[in-house]
Amino acid sequence: MFLTLGLVRGRGAGGASTDPTGTGSIIDRGGSRMRSWRDQAKCRGLDPEIFFPDPEIEEDADEAIAICMECRVQEACLENAIARREKDGVWGGATVKERRRIIRRRRRSA
Repeated sequence: MFLTLGLVRGRGAGGASTDPTGTGSIIDRGGSRMRSWRDQAKCRGLDPEIFFPDPEIEEDADEAIAICMECRVQEACLENAIARREKDGVWGGATVKERRRIIRRRRRSA
């Protein structure tokens, strides 16, 4: 199991549309499934327990954060977690507390 996020449904570049099942895959005009960002996630296939540490012990998140910082889709993962208001786990290298801070900062600057 790996952490995932859904893409907004609709049309993408070149007439591609997101997967109506909400899996985040992109479907091209011919109906073929294109590789999604989730397929490229560094956490893919890793033990999900790594990404859901005890929220009271910040050091428990260090392993997950280190994995995320080396991931090429880290930003997409973080933005999805913020948009979906994920309440648990490390997403895109940010803990729940860190994501709340990001949301508050963005609200103040808006």
